[in-house]
Amino acid sequence: MSLFVGISPNVQRKINELLRKRHLPDSALRWIGERYARDARNCFAFQRAPSGQAWPPLAPETLHRKQKERARFQGVGRWSGALQRSVRWRWNRERLEIGTSAPHAAWFGLGNQRLPARPFLGADRPVDREVLRYLQQFEAVFPPSKR
Repeated sequence: MSLFVGISPNVQRKINELLRKRHLPDSALRWIGERYARDARNCFAFQRAPSGQAWPPLAPETLHRKQKERARFQGVGRWSGALQRSVRWRWNRERLEIGTSAPHAAWFGLGNQRLPARPFLGADRPVDREVLRYLQQFEAVFPPSKR
């Protein structure tokens, strides 16, 4: 099952505004998409949600089993690294989305009856501010053309 989420509404509005005024180059959309995807991947490295809240730790018996099975435990959600590596962005009908098609993404990110949610997709205010600054700089350098 795929799990994709939209970006901040403020950032999405600014992207759509720039697309309406003039062509926003693919390279700009690519930079923005990769910036959000990188932030989602960093959640695994820092063991935190995009909001900054720490992920719940593994249950003691799960931690013990994982440490026993593998000499060097690397943290929650990093057993094989497949979920972290699968995070990508896509442009979906005037909407930038960040997510993954990994089959276990939904239960990892949203939780289920047995496992707590460990969100890795969603809005991150510092990244939103960085992207908005990028878009404002782009607009300053490339003002709307007069037709």
